Amino acid sequence: MWNRSIRQNTTGRYASEWANPCLSRVANQPRFWSVLWAHLKASKKTGGQDPALRWVRALPGGVEGRSPRLFDESNTTRIGNIPPSVKSVLLLFLTYSPPALAAPSHIVSLNLCTDILLVQLAPDHIAALSPLARDPALSIVALQATHLPWVRPDAEAVLRLHPDLVLAGDYGAQAAVGLLRERGVTVLTVPEPTDFAGIATQVETAARALGEPARGAALLARMRVRLASVHKSPRGRAVLWQAHGFTAGPGSFGDAVLRAAGFTDAGSGAQVGAEAMAAHPPDVLVVASAPAYPSLATDMLAHPAVAGVRRVAVPAALLACAGPWSVGAVEILAR
Repeated sequence: MWNRSIRQNTTGRYASEWANPCLSRVANQPRFWSVLWAHLKASKKTGGQDPALRWVRALPGGVEGRSPRLFDESNTTRIGNIPPSVKSVLLLFLTYSPPALAAPSHIVSLNLCTDILLVQLAPDHIAALSPLARDPALSIVALQATHLPWVRPDAEAVLRLHPDLVLAGDYGAQAAVGLLRERGVTVLTVPEPTDFAGIATQVETAARALGEPARGAALLARMRVRLASVHKSPRGRAVLWQAHGFTAGPGSFGDAVLRAAGFTDAGSGAQVGAEAMAAHPPDVLVVASAPAYPSLATDMLAHPAVAGVRRVAVPAALLACAGPWSVGAVEILAR
């Protein structure tokens, strides 16, 4: 009875709602496609001539038993003229299957930055973190991560964990991300922020996806209180000098950290050698704390040519990933 009433509505007002993110979330779930395949098989018209069946098979990845994607990353349909029977199952699934929209409970992270967000926002729903989560030089959650499972950024390894959500960054593990999406796994790409306003957007987006908006709000509230307590007075010119001599420049997160601490960023984002830095020194050189395993990439930061320039060391873990925890770097620089 309710199935018929939904069918009757799919040609009306629902037809304009296909860009709705809630509908796209349902449509990109493997469970929806399982229901749809069963529906089409049970139909009297599934003798290979059903328009809905032909339409599904024409979708990218539309092989029986697989999960093609109705939507691209901007929530717009990949193929128009969606058959009414497909709309019917989608709306039925949305309206009468609340568990399909439940918060994810078995989450894999493939990126250090999403590792940290996951541990801080949904620690009870972790299926696996990336190997870097356990590195104390880079990860602020290294202690917690030692007691949590980890997984290589390999699609087959991740699939064996049967996650209902995978978190990834803009860079790294892109081959695995592509394969996971082809297999119908929901992947949330979390962009790296370039300022503290971007951190707020990042955390709010991740917290909603993880079903933990209250924890996200609390995390941001603490960040804002700490930022507001930083004494903002002009502190001169500073350069954030990184491995291989690269400097933070305008529009980077390092630039945002320096400005939040009261410095003028004298970096350009270019690579600057020790001699060039000594020839035109800033008031302060900001460097990451010495790593446990030095390399040629970081040795130049301790070059004798810049020994006379005042420097401030910041734990690398506070800057490796931009997040609410990065306010700690601002506090160190503002002392």
